[in-house]
Amino acid sequence: MSRAEKQPVSGLKKAAIALAATVGMLAAVEGALAWMDRFPPEAESFRRVFTEAGNVELYLWEKPVDRHVTVSIEPEQGQRRVVVVGASTIEGFHLQRRSTISKHLKPMLDTLFRSRHEVLNLGASGVDAARVRAVTEFALEELSPDLVIIYSGHNQFMARFSTSYLSRAASPVGALLGVVQSTRMGRGLIGGLRRRKTGAPPAAPDEGQTAFRVLPSSKMEPARDAILDDYEEEIERIVRACDDANVPLLLCRPISNGIEYGPFVSAFSRELSVADRERFTGLLQDTASAVRAGELDRATALLDEAQAIDPEVAEFHHLRGAVAWRRGDDGSARDFDRHKWACDDSPRVASDILIARLERVARATGTPLVDLAPTMERMPREGESRLFLDEVHPSVIGQFLMARDIAIACAGVPGFGSPEACARVDGPTFPPDFEQQCRKLGITDGFRRNARQMGVLGDVNHACFALVPEPYLERARTVLAATPEKDRRTTWLALAEVVLGVLDGDKQRVLTRFEHARALGPVPFQKLLGTLTIQPRLQAGLERLGLRIEGEALVEAPAE
Repeated sequence: MSRAEKQPVSGLKKAAIALAATVGMLAAVEGALAWMDRFPPEAESFRRVFTEAGNVELYLWEKPVDRHVTVSIEPEQGQRRVVVVGASTIEGFHLQRRSTISKHLKPMLDTLFRSRHEVLNLGASGVDAARVRAVTEFALEELSPDLVIIYSGHNQFMARFSTSYLSRAASPVGALLGVVQSTRMGRGLIGGLRRRKTGAPPAAPDEGQTAFRVLPSSKMEPARDAILDDYEEEIERIVRACDDANVPLLLCRPISNGIEYGPFVSAFSRELSVADRERFTGLLQDTASAVRAGELDRATALLDEAQAIDPEVAEFHHLRGAVAWRRGDDGSARDFDRHKWACDDSPRVASDILIARLERVARATGTPLVDLAPTMERMPREGESRLFLDEVHPSVIGQFLMARDIAIACAGVPGFGSPEACARVDGPTFPPDFEQQCRKLGITDGFRRNARQMGVLGDVNHACFALVPEPYLERARTVLAATPEKDRRTTWLALAEVVLGVLDGDKQRVLTRFEHARALGPVPFQKLLGTLTIQPRLQAGLERLGLRIEGEALVEAPAE
């Protein structure tokens, strides 16, 4: 039969060819991504400048805000050098350097060991375990530490820092996979690989990033596992580097303030009708109102009704924990908190699945691991000081308590601790009195008051994500109402006022406080700009006010 006489391909055969080609393409893409996950890119090298004075200037993080620290290469004679490496919890997260875990740790170690210590703070906000490992390796090579302390894990699931996710997002095959997964056929073929089911459109921007979704986040199961593998590998490399350098290592279990703060992204775990989704969301909003009003029996009944619709939603478990805490059941509250992070579709804190990897490395290598959860994972009762400023960052009293537990753990670290130091843990001079320690470090009442104002900023920031933002806004408004006008121009309250103005629809307040924030300096102002341009709920609020960010200015948006 000649070429011209060949019969046309039938529609069914064309469909079969297209299906086979699609399956082959998906297999190739997944294979390429799996190969990339096996060989993630190295952590971006940070800049370091050696000076003639015997110092080294370390630029641990230069975007969006510089984190620059200068340290002497050689330790001072007669002092043991302790290097603490981590992210914002270690750096101090905008708290002045006079109050950090490292600052509190030094006098505690001096007291326990009856000797002098130098504690270097090499923390930088936002870094993941790969950057922590890179900084640690440099410290081992150049700074002659007697002990290394690692606190890392909260930033691992933030896409802009995770090496595996960055490699996926930056690659053509990753983009191609995203396109394929947006189709009905792609959803059906890859659905088995996902933890979440798909089907409904994503939430509108003004619903907030935590609004319920049934489309998966960027964290599909394979990507999530790759991120966890990255984290475990980086911790293992840190352990090997310390072993090779014969330097003792102490790992810290990262902790979060989940009882006070809700999840970041909630997703349904099953296919639901539009009516059921709306009913579920309404039940949780009513539950939050009942909890604020102290109507715990009503809140429990509403949650029982919501449980029948979908029992595996992050916000649901957060509210279960809130009810348990207000009933005085701290144990159940912590259990609900941990389950919440496990259900969170975009965790920004170290959830149990990540902590399990840290604990596995510690067990396998015999590396000491200090658990800070018994001290910190509770919500203070009425009249007690808050231990956190937001979902992860400790307050001044929180830093003090974390440093105390770390110091106690240091006393037992092989190669660094001693029986004498362990015996002093329960002695008359340890732990030190918090008020005395603050005076010793120059942490004044005014500084502590200003630091507590960061809690207001934590509340309004979380309100930008929360499905039910009112509890956070209510707490922020209460603090602001009790603050004299002259004190509202301090850094954190000025930033909080701008965000509250956007959420409350107060245009004049937004414009006035925006200029106040600009006058506070580049660091807080850049944080404000980042918040306003990143948060969908704030973008929608600015749009409703007829405003937009243009460079570093807030201007009137042109009329449509």
